[in-house]
Amino acid sequence: MKAIALSLLTLALLVAPLAGSGQAASSREYLVGFHDAAQAADKASFLEQKRKLKKSMRRLPVVSAVLDEAEAAALRNDPRVAYVQENVWIQAIDPILGAEYNQSWGVTHIGGRTAHEAGKFGQEVRVAVLDTGIDYTHPDLMLRYAGGYDFVFDDADPMDDNTNSHGTHAAGIIAAELNGQGVVGVAPLARIYGVKVLDGAGFGSLEWLVQGIDWAIANNMHIINLSLGFSSDFPAVRDACDRAYAAGILLVASSGNTNQGEALYPAAYDSVIAANATDAGDQFGEFSSIDARIELAAPGTSIVSTARGNQYLSLTGTSQAAPHVAGVAALLIAAGIQDANGNGRINDEVRLRLRHTARDLGAGGHDPYYGYGRIDAAAALGLGVIPPGDGRKDKKDKKPKKVDLIKGRR
Repeated sequence: MKAIALSLLTLALLVAPLAGSGQAASSREYLVGFHDAAQAADKASFLEQKRKLKKSMRRLPVVSAVLDEAEAAALRNDPRVAYVQENVWIQAIDPILGAEYNQSWGVTHIGGRTAHEAGKFGQEVRVAVLDTGIDYTHPDLMLRYAGGYDFVFDDADPMDDNTNSHGTHAAGIIAAELNGQGVVGVAPLARIYGVKVLDGAGFGSLEWLVQGIDWAIANNMHIINLSLGFSSDFPAVRDACDRAYAAGILLVASSGNTNQGEALYPAAYDSVIAANATDAGDQFGEFSSIDARIELAAPGTSIVSTARGNQYLSLTGTSQAAPHVAGVAALLIAAGIQDANGNGRINDEVRLRLRHTARDLGAGGHDPYYGYGRIDAAAALGLGVIPPGDGRKDKKDKKPKKVDLIKGRR
Protein backbone atom coordinates (compact mmCIF):
# COMPACT_ATOMS: atom_id res chain seq x y z
CA MET A 1 0.00 0.00 0.00
CA LYS A 2 2.13 2.97 0.18
CA ALA A 3 5.64 3.32 1.25
CA ILE A 4 6.70 5.44 4.12
CA ALA A 5 4.27 7.32 6.27
CA LEU A 6 0.88 7.29 7.79
CA SER A 7 -1.66 7.11 5.07
CA LEU A 8 -4.46 5.50 3.20
CA LEU A 9 -7.06 3.85 5.14
CA THR A 10 -7.88 1.40 2.51
CA LEU A 11 -10.81 -0.80 3.42
CA ALA A 12 -9.96 -4.49 3.47
CA LEU A 13 -12.66 -7.10 3.62
CA LEU A 14 -12.96 -9.25 6.69
CA VAL A 15 -14.29 -12.74 6.29
CA ALA A 16 -16.59 -12.46 9.26
CA PRO A 17 -20.17 -11.51 8.38
CA LEU A 18 -21.89 -8.77 10.30
CA ALA A 19 -24.55 -10.28 12.54
CA GLY A 20 -26.86 -8.18 14.64
CA SER A 21 -26.20 -8.33 18.34
CA GLY A 22 -28.47 -10.70 20.16
CA GLN A 23 -29.87 -12.18 16.95
CA ALA A 24 -30.09 -15.84 16.12
CA ALA A 25 -27.11 -17.18 14.19
CA SER A 26 -29.35 -17.82 11.18
CA SER A 27 -30.34 -14.14 10.95
CA ARG A 28 -27.97 -11.69 9.34
CA GLU A 29 -27.93 -8.11 8.15
CA TYR A 30 -28.42 -7.53 4.43
CA LEU A 31 -28.45 -4.61 2.04
CA VAL A 32 -31.30 -5.07 -0.41
CA GLY A 33 -31.15 -2.99 -3.58
CA PHE A 34 -34.16 -2.41 -5.82
CA HIS A 35 -34.51 -1.28 -9.41
CA ASP A 36 -36.45 1.85 -8.45
CA ALA A 37 -37.37 3.94 -5.41
CA ALA A 38 -41.07 3.02 -5.37
CA GLN A 39 -40.27 -0.67 -5.08
CA ALA A 40 -37.82 0.07 -2.27
CA ALA A 41 -40.42 2.11 -0.40
CA ASP A 42 -43.04 -0.64 -0.72
CA LYS A 43 -40.66 -3.30 0.53
CA ALA A 44 -39.43 -1.08 3.35
CA SER A 45 -43.02 -0.67 4.55
CA PHE A 46 -43.56 -4.42 4.43
CA LEU A 47 -40.29 -5.22 6.21
CA GLU A 48 -41.05 -2.63 8.87
CA GLN A 49 -44.36 -4.31 9.60
CA LYS A 50 -42.53 -7.63 9.91
CA ARG A 51 -39.98 -5.93 12.23
CA LYS A 52 -37.23 -6.84 9.80
CA LEU A 53 -36.29 -3.37 8.57
CA LYS A 54 -33.19 -1.62 9.89
CA LYS A 55 -32.95 1.44 7.67
CA SER A 56 -34.00 2.91 4.37
CA MET A 57 -31.65 5.08 2.33
CA ARG A 58 -32.85 8.57 1.52
CA ARG A 59 -31.97 8.72 -2.16
CA LEU A 60 -30.70 5.27 -3.10
CA PRO A 61 -33.28 2.48 -3.63
CA VAL A 62 -31.71 0.42 -0.85
CA VAL A 63 -32.90 -0.87 2.51
CA SER A 64 -31.01 -2.72 5.21
CA ALA A 65 -32.80 -5.54 6.96
CA VAL A 66 -32.24 -8.46 9.32
CA LEU A 67 -33.21 -11.61 7.45
CA ASP A 68 -32.83 -15.33 7.75
CA GLU A 69 -31.42 -17.36 4.87
CA ALA A 70 -34.83 -18.28 3.47
CA GLU A 71 -35.98 -14.66 3.43
CA ALA A 72 -32.77 -13.56 1.73
CA ALA A 73 -33.13 -16.30 -0.88
CA ALA A 74 -36.73 -15.29 -1.57
CA LEU A 75 -35.69 -11.69 -2.13
CA ARG A 76 -32.94 -12.73 -4.53
CA ASN A 77 -35.61 -14.38 -6.66
CA ASP A 78 -37.83 -11.29 -6.62
CA PRO A 79 -37.66 -9.57 -10.05
CA ARG A 80 -37.96 -6.18 -8.36
CA VAL A 81 -34.70 -6.77 -6.47
CA ALA A 82 -31.38 -5.77 -8.04
CA TYR A 83 -29.21 -7.44 -5.40
CA VAL A 84 -29.20 -8.87 -1.87
CA GLN A 85 -25.82 -8.15 -0.33
CA GLU A 86 -24.86 -9.51 3.08
CA ASN A 87 -23.55 -6.71 5.27
CA VAL A 88 -19.94 -7.51 6.12
CA TRP A 89 -17.24 -5.87 8.16
CA ILE A 90 -14.58 -3.89 6.39
CA GLN A 91 -11.48 -2.45 7.98
CA ALA A 92 -8.70 0.02 7.45
CA ILE A 93 -5.37 -1.17 6.19
CA ASP A 94 -2.70 -0.06 8.60
CA PRO A 95 -0.80 3.01 7.34
CA ILE A 96 2.87 2.82 6.57
CA LEU A 97 4.93 4.61 9.18
CA GLY A 98 8.26 6.35 8.92
CA ALA A 99 7.85 9.41 6.73
CA GLU A 100 9.78 12.48 7.85
CA TYR A 101 7.79 15.35 9.20
CA ASN A 102 8.74 17.79 6.56
CA GLN A 103 7.06 20.73 4.96
CA SER A 104 4.09 20.36 2.68
CA TRP A 105 5.00 20.29 -1.00
CA GLY A 106 2.08 18.74 -2.91
CA VAL A 107 -0.08 21.83 -3.38
CA THR A 108 2.72 23.88 -4.93
CA HIS A 109 3.91 20.95 -7.00
CA ILE A 110 0.59 20.60 -8.81
CA GLY A 111 0.23 24.33 -9.48
CA GLY A 112 -1.99 25.11 -6.51
CA ARG A 113 -0.06 28.22 -5.56
CA THR A 114 -0.48 29.63 -9.06
CA ALA A 115 -4.22 28.95 -8.79
CA HIS A 116 -4.45 30.77 -5.46
CA GLU A 117 -2.48 33.74 -6.74
CA ALA A 118 -4.99 33.94 -9.59
CA GLY A 119 -7.85 34.08 -7.09
CA LYS A 120 -8.92 30.44 -7.52
CA PHE A 121 -9.70 28.95 -4.12
CA GLY A 122 -12.57 26.53 -4.71
CA GLN A 123 -15.12 28.86 -3.13
CA GLU A 124 -18.29 27.17 -1.85
CA VAL A 125 -17.70 23.82 -3.54
CA ARG A 126 -19.13 21.05 -1.34
CA VAL A 127 -16.77 18.13 -0.73
CA ALA A 128 -17.84 15.09 1.29
CA VAL A 129 -14.93 13.25 2.92
CA LEU A 130 -16.12 9.67 3.54
CA ASP A 131 -13.61 8.51 6.08
CA THR A 132 -12.98 8.33 9.85
CA GLY A 133 -14.51 11.76 10.43
CA ILE A 134 -12.93 15.21 10.73
CA ASP A 135 -11.51 17.11 13.68
CA TYR A 136 -13.58 20.20 12.94
CA THR A 137 -11.99 22.09 15.84
CA HIS A 138 -8.61 22.20 14.09
CA PRO A 139 -7.65 25.85 13.39
CA ASP A 140 -6.90 25.01 9.75
CA LEU A 141 -10.30 23.35 9.27
CA MET A 142 -12.83 24.95 11.60
CA LEU A 143 -13.86 27.63 9.09
CA ARG A 144 -13.98 25.13 6.25
CA TYR A 145 -16.08 22.52 8.03
CA ALA A 146 -19.74 22.79 7.03
CA GLY A 147 -21.37 19.75 8.64
CA GLY A 148 -21.76 16.05 8.07
CA TYR A 149 -22.96 12.86 9.71
CA ASP A 150 -21.58 9.97 11.72
CA PHE A 151 -22.96 6.66 10.46
CA VAL A 152 -20.85 4.69 12.92
CA PHE A 153 -22.68 6.11 15.95
CA ASP A 154 -25.71 7.36 14.00
CA ASP A 155 -25.52 10.99 15.03
CA ALA A 156 -24.63 14.37 13.54
CA ASP A 157 -21.18 14.59 15.16
CA PRO A 158 -18.57 13.14 12.76
CA MET A 159 -15.57 13.85 14.97
CA ASP A 160 -12.44 12.00 13.90
CA ASP A 161 -11.34 9.51 16.55
CA ASN A 162 -8.79 7.66 14.44
CA THR A 163 -5.25 7.32 15.81
CA ASN A 164 -3.78 8.34 12.45
CA SER A 165 -6.25 11.22 11.94
CA HIS A 166 -7.00 9.68 8.56
CA GLY A 167 -10.12 11.67 7.70
CA THR A 168 -8.73 14.89 9.16
CA HIS A 169 -5.56 14.48 7.10
CA ALA A 170 -7.53 14.03 3.86
CA ALA A 171 -9.70 17.05 4.68
CA GLY A 172 -6.62 19.24 5.19
CA ILE A 173 -5.14 18.27 1.84
CA ILE A 174 -8.37 19.35 0.20
CA ALA A 175 -9.16 22.55 2.04
CA ALA A 176 -6.84 23.59 4.89
CA GLU A 177 -7.02 27.36 5.44
CA LEU A 178 -4.67 29.71 3.62
CA ASN A 179 -3.99 31.63 6.83
CA GLY A 180 -0.24 31.94 7.15
CA GLN A 181 0.17 28.99 9.51
CA GLY A 182 0.32 25.22 9.34
CA VAL A 183 -0.48 23.89 5.88
CA VAL A 184 -2.71 24.93 3.01
CA GLY A 185 -5.15 22.83 1.05
CA VAL A 186 -5.55 22.67 -2.71
CA ALA A 187 -8.93 24.43 -2.48
CA PRO A 188 -8.72 26.49 0.73
CA LEU A 189 -12.20 27.99 0.42
CA ALA A 190 -14.07 24.78 -0.34
CA ARG A 191 -16.69 23.55 2.12
CA ILE A 192 -15.76 20.28 3.79
CA TYR A 193 -18.33 17.78 5.09
CA GLY A 194 -17.27 14.98 7.40
CA VAL A 195 -19.11 11.75 6.62
CA LYS A 196 -17.90 9.18 9.12
CA VAL A 197 -18.15 5.66 7.70
CA LEU A 198 -15.14 4.21 9.53
CA ASP A 199 -14.67 4.01 13.29
CA GLY A 200 -11.64 5.02 15.30
CA ALA A 201 -9.93 1.71 14.66
CA GLY A 202 -10.50 2.06 10.93
CA PHE A 203 -13.32 -0.46 10.72
CA GLY A 204 -16.60 0.12 8.93
CA SER A 205 -19.37 -1.76 7.20
CA LEU A 206 -20.72 -1.78 3.69
CA GLU A 207 -23.96 -0.38 5.08
CA TRP A 208 -22.20 2.66 6.56
CA LEU A 209 -20.36 3.27 3.30
CA VAL A 210 -23.52 3.05 1.20
CA GLN A 211 -25.34 5.27 3.69
CA GLY A 212 -22.51 7.80 3.39
CA ILE A 213 -22.82 7.90 -0.39
CA ASP A 214 -26.59 8.19 -0.04
CA TRP A 215 -26.09 11.13 2.35
CA ALA A 216 -23.81 12.83 -0.17
CA ILE A 217 -26.44 12.51 -2.90
CA ALA A 218 -29.23 13.75 -0.63
CA ASN A 219 -27.17 16.75 0.49
CA ASN A 220 -26.12 17.82 -3.01
CA MET A 221 -22.38 17.32 -2.70
CA HIS A 222 -20.21 18.27 -5.66
CA ILE A 223 -17.39 15.85 -4.84
CA ILE A 224 -16.94 12.69 -2.78
CA ASN A 225 -13.44 11.78 -1.59
CA LEU A 226 -12.94 8.09 -0.83
CA SER A 227 -9.52 7.43 0.66
CA LEU A 228 -10.47 3.83 1.30
CA GLY A 229 -10.71 0.60 -0.63
CA PHE A 230 -11.42 -3.13 -0.64
CA SER A 231 -10.53 -6.01 -2.91
CA SER A 232 -14.02 -7.35 -3.76
CA ASP A 233 -16.59 -5.90 -6.12
CA PHE A 234 -19.78 -5.38 -4.10
CA PRO A 235 -22.90 -4.59 -6.15
CA ALA A 236 -24.28 -2.37 -3.36
CA VAL A 237 -21.25 -0.08 -3.45
CA ARG A 238 -20.93 -0.17 -7.23
CA ASP A 239 -24.58 0.80 -7.64
CA ALA A 240 -24.28 3.59 -5.05
CA CYS A 241 -21.23 5.04 -6.82
CA ASP A 242 -22.91 4.80 -10.22
CA ARG A 243 -26.01 6.58 -8.93
CA ALA A 244 -23.94 9.29 -7.26
CA TYR A 245 -22.08 9.92 -10.52
CA ALA A 246 -25.38 10.01 -12.44
CA ALA A 247 -26.60 12.58 -9.91
CA GLY A 248 -23.69 14.85 -10.92
CA ILE A 249 -21.21 14.08 -8.14
CA LEU A 250 -17.53 13.59 -8.99
CA LEU A 251 -16.10 10.62 -7.07
CA VAL A 252 -12.37 10.30 -6.40
CA ALA A 253 -10.82 7.28 -4.67
CA SER A 254 -7.35 6.12 -3.75
CA SER A 255 -6.22 3.15 -5.82
CA GLY A 256 -4.86 1.35 -2.79
CA ASN A 257 -1.45 0.73 -1.28
CA THR A 258 -1.29 -2.62 -3.03
CA ASN A 259 2.45 -2.63 -3.70
CA GLN A 260 1.90 -2.78 -7.46
CA GLY A 261 -1.10 -5.08 -7.28
CA GLU A 262 -4.45 -4.34 -8.91
CA ALA A 263 -6.44 -1.26 -7.97
CA LEU A 264 -8.93 -1.68 -5.16
CA TYR A 265 -12.62 -0.84 -5.23
CA PRO A 266 -14.29 1.65 -5.31
CA ALA A 267 -11.43 3.23 -7.30
CA ALA A 268 -11.74 0.43 -9.86
CA TYR A 269 -15.36 1.32 -10.70
CA ASP A 270 -15.97 3.17 -13.97
CA SER A 271 -17.88 5.90 -12.14
CA VAL A 272 -14.91 6.69 -9.87
CA ILE A 273 -11.56 8.38 -10.58
CA ALA A 274 -8.76 6.04 -9.48
CA ALA A 275 -5.79 7.98 -8.10
CA ASN A 276 -2.22 6.69 -7.80
CA ALA A 277 0.55 8.38 -5.83
CA THR A 278 3.74 10.13 -6.96
CA ASP A 279 6.67 11.67 -5.13
CA ALA A 280 8.22 15.13 -5.36
CA GLY A 281 10.20 14.07 -8.43
CA ASP A 282 7.07 12.86 -10.23
CA GLN A 283 8.21 9.28 -9.79
CA PHE A 284 5.71 6.46 -9.37
CA GLY A 285 4.94 5.63 -5.74
CA GLU A 286 5.96 1.99 -5.68
CA PHE A 287 3.38 1.18 -3.00
CA SER A 288 0.65 2.22 -5.46
CA SER A 289 -1.38 -0.03 -7.74
CA ILE A 290 -0.54 -0.95 -11.33
CA ASP A 291 -3.76 -1.23 -13.25
CA ALA A 292 -5.22 -0.06 -16.56
CA ARG A 293 -8.06 1.47 -14.55
CA ILE A 294 -5.73 4.06 -12.97
CA GLU A 295 -6.96 7.43 -14.19
CA LEU A 296 -4.75 10.09 -12.58
CA ALA A 297 -1.69 10.48 -10.38
CA ALA A 298 -1.08 13.01 -7.61
CA PRO A 299 1.34 13.71 -4.75
CA GLY A 300 1.17 11.01 -2.11
CA THR A 301 4.59 10.74 -0.49
CA SER A 302 5.44 12.46 2.81
CA ILE A 303 2.41 14.74 2.70
CA VAL A 304 2.05 17.00 5.72
CA SER A 305 -1.54 17.83 6.60
CA THR A 306 -3.88 18.42 9.51
CA ALA A 307 -4.19 15.94 12.39
CA ARG A 308 -6.38 15.63 15.45
CA GLY A 309 -5.70 17.86 18.43
CA ASN A 310 -4.48 20.88 16.42
CA GLN A 311 -1.51 18.91 15.15
CA TYR A 312 0.10 18.23 11.77
CA LEU A 313 1.26 14.88 10.50
CA SER A 314 3.24 13.52 7.56
CA LEU A 315 1.58 10.56 5.85
CA THR A 316 2.27 8.60 2.70
CA GLY A 317 -0.14 6.65 0.54
CA THR A 318 -2.71 6.77 -2.20
CA SER A 319 -5.03 8.08 0.50
CA GLN A 320 -3.10 11.32 0.18
CA ALA A 321 -3.19 11.33 -3.62
CA ALA A 322 -7.00 11.18 -3.90
CA PRO A 323 -7.68 14.40 -1.94
CA HIS A 324 -5.18 16.29 -4.11
CA VAL A 325 -7.30 15.29 -7.11
CA ALA A 326 -10.50 16.21 -5.26
CA GLY A 327 -9.04 19.61 -4.45
CA VAL A 328 -8.19 20.40 -8.07
CA ALA A 329 -11.69 19.30 -9.07
CA ALA A 330 -13.07 21.79 -6.52
CA LEU A 331 -11.02 24.58 -8.10
CA LEU A 332 -12.47 23.73 -11.51
CA ILE A 333 -16.06 23.62 -10.29
CA ALA A 334 -15.72 26.96 -8.49
CA ALA A 335 -14.16 28.49 -11.59
CA GLY A 336 -17.40 27.83 -13.47
CA ILE A 337 -16.63 24.97 -15.84
CA GLN A 338 -19.46 24.68 -18.36
CA ASP A 339 -21.80 21.80 -19.13
CA ALA A 340 -20.42 21.30 -22.65
CA ASN A 341 -22.47 18.23 -23.55
CA GLY A 342 -25.74 19.60 -22.18
CA ASN A 343 -26.54 16.64 -19.97
CA GLY A 344 -27.34 18.82 -16.97
CA ARG A 345 -24.22 18.04 -14.95
CA ILE A 346 -20.57 19.02 -15.02
CA ASN A 347 -18.79 16.14 -13.28
CA ASP A 348 -18.03 14.56 -16.65
CA GLU A 349 -16.54 17.83 -17.96
CA VAL A 350 -14.40 18.17 -14.82
CA ARG A 351 -13.19 14.61 -15.23
CA LEU A 352 -12.22 15.14 -18.86
CA ARG A 353 -10.46 18.42 -18.07
CA LEU A 354 -8.40 16.73 -15.37
CA ARG A 355 -7.38 14.02 -17.83
CA HIS A 356 -6.59 16.32 -20.73
CA THR A 357 -4.48 18.74 -18.68
CA ALA A 358 -2.59 16.18 -16.60
CA ARG A 359 1.18 16.12 -17.04
CA ASP A 360 1.96 12.97 -18.98
CA LEU A 361 4.49 10.79 -17.17
CA GLY A 362 5.93 7.39 -17.92
CA ALA A 363 5.03 5.92 -21.32
CA GLY A 364 3.33 8.30 -23.72
CA GLY A 365 -0.43 8.49 -23.28
CA HIS A 366 -2.47 6.56 -20.74
CA ASP A 367 -0.56 3.93 -18.79
CA PRO A 368 -1.27 1.70 -15.76
CA TYR A 369 1.13 3.61 -13.50
CA TYR A 370 0.19 7.28 -13.89
CA GLY A 371 -3.06 6.94 -15.81
CA TYR A 372 -3.39 10.06 -17.95
CA GLY A 373 -0.70 11.74 -15.87
CA ARG A 374 -0.06 13.81 -12.75
CA ILE A 375 -2.76 16.41 -12.11
CA ASP A 376 -1.94 20.03 -12.90
CA ALA A 377 -4.19 22.67 -11.34
CA ALA A 378 -2.69 25.59 -13.28
CA ALA A 379 -3.14 23.83 -16.62
CA ALA A 380 -6.65 22.66 -15.73
CA LEU A 381 -7.65 26.26 -14.96
CA GLY A 382 -6.03 27.50 -18.16
CA LEU A 383 -3.59 29.75 -16.34
CA GLY A 384 -0.73 28.82 -18.63
CA VAL A 385 1.95 29.46 -16.01
CA ILE A 386 4.41 26.94 -14.64
CA PRO A 387 4.92 27.83 -10.96
CA PRO A 388 8.21 27.31 -9.12
CA GLY A 389 8.32 23.82 -7.68
CA ASP A 390 5.54 22.70 -10.03
CA GLY A 391 7.55 19.64 -10.91
CA ARG A 392 7.71 20.30 -14.67
CA LYS A 393 11.25 19.35 -15.32
CA ASP A 394 13.02 17.11 -17.73
CA LYS A 395 12.90 13.49 -16.62
CA LYS A 396 16.69 13.51 -16.54
CA ASP A 397 16.56 15.73 -13.48
CA LYS A 398 17.34 13.43 -10.61
CA LYS A 399 16.40 15.57 -7.65
CA PRO A 400 13.39 17.85 -7.44
CA LYS A 401 13.84 21.23 -5.87
CA LYS A 402 12.50 21.54 -2.36
CA VAL A 403 9.57 23.89 -2.09
CA ASP A 404 8.51 25.99 0.82
CA LEU A 405 5.23 25.53 2.59
CA ILE A 406 2.70 27.85 1.02
CA LYS A 407 1.83 30.66 3.35
CA GLY A 408 0.00 33.70 2.28
CA ARG A 409 -3.03 35.88 2.42
CA ARG A 410 -6.46 35.25 1.05
